[in-house]
Amino acid sequence: PPESLATFQRLQLEGRQVETAIEPAVSRVEIDLSDISGLDMDHAADLAFAKVCKKHGQIASFPEYLKPELFRELSENQSKAVLAVHGREIIAVLPPKAQMLGFAVDVGTTKLAGYLVDLETGRTLSSAGATNPQIAYGEDVISRIKYANESSQGAKTLQQILVQAVNTLLEELCQECCISREQIIDCVMVGNTAMHHLLLGFPVKPLGTAPYQTPAVQPVEI
Repeated sequence: PPESLATFQRLQLEGRQVETAIEPAVSRVEIDLSDISGLDMDHAADLAFAKVCKKHGQIASFPEYLKPELFRELSENQSKAVLAVHGREIIAVLPPKAQMLGFAVDVGTTKLAGYLVDLETGRTLSSAGATNPQIAYGEDVISRIKYANESSQGAKTLQQILVQAVNTLLEELCQECCISREQIIDCVMVGNTAMHHLLLGFPVKPLGTAPYQTPAVQPVEI
């Protein structure tokens, strides 16, 4: 707990800003079906899908779970909506003028830093920090690997409390900017190998025993 600390923790959130070209993984497709009357849910999805294919080339089919979302947005916004496309997939439906936002998190061993980012301008809208709650189960990486290996639910506990802390950080940023979590359509998290594995639920035992190998060395996309 904070009162047990010899000094207050300092959370580094700001750094030197470097100009970079904006190249988000998610792109925006505007949908306007106002010139068509009598649309049902499947017909609306077919027309929206055709528009996405025209702009991005052949992509995966329109997801069934997003069809009701699309129909609702079209019904409430004069037959207009926005589709978010990631690679060859339609991943989200948004209101016509909604910002497409991203959430970036630095998962440190002792601290978490979260950033809410406008994916279309690259502007950081807000940032916040928090203590990594895993510290209660070990101050350093080796202690946490040991706890994950020796306790039957150790790894799951470390994953759950970390996910909960990240969600709390996200909620705080959304409230500060008065936005809905549904606008966040892409997320990037970085951390050292142990933090990365504990977050994703990967086994950490190989990290603590010779020859110290990792089951994952490439970025993981979920």
